[in-house]
Amino acid sequence: MVLHPGASVVIPINDNNEIYMVRQYRKPVEKELLELPAGKLDKGEDPGVCAKRELKEETGLEADKIKHILSFYSAPGFTNEILHIYAAVGLHEGEACADEDEFISTKKVPVDKLVEMVLNHEITDAKSIIGIFLAEKIVKGEIKI
Repeated sequence: MVLHPGASVVIPINDNNEIYMVRQYRKPVEKELLELPAGKLDKGEDPGVCAKRELKEETGLEADKIKHILSFYSAPGFTNEILHIYAAVGLHEGEACADEDEFISTKKVPVDKLVEMVLNHEITDAKSIIGIFLAEKIVKGEIKI
C-alpha cells in the first residue's frame, strides 16, 4: 500500500468558459501531459488552501471564489490518496511561480474543446478527465459555483 497525504485539483474557469490547463513532463509515462493544475497537500494543510496555492504556483492565477466540487480516491486498490476537486472563478492573472522541479506551460482551452480532446484520447490524465466533465456541467449550469 502507498500512503499519500492527498492532493487538490483546480478547475480554473474564466468568463469565456475557457479552462486554464498546464502542460508538464511526467517521468513515469515519459511524456508531456495536458492537465488541470494540481498538487499534493502539505502535512495538515486544508485542501482548499492547497487548491489556492497550486493555482497560483502553476498558473499565476488567483480566484475571487474557489468552491469544492467533489473528492475521490485515485486508486483505492493500492493507495489511500484522495483528490479534492475545486472550481475557481473570478480569475485574476499574475505570475506563475512553479516549484523548482516543475517545468510547466499554461494554456487556455474552451471547455467544449477539452471534452473533444478527452474523447480523442489527447487528454489521458484521470483527474483532469473527471475535472473536464465537471467543468462541462458547470458551464451548462448543472453545477452551481
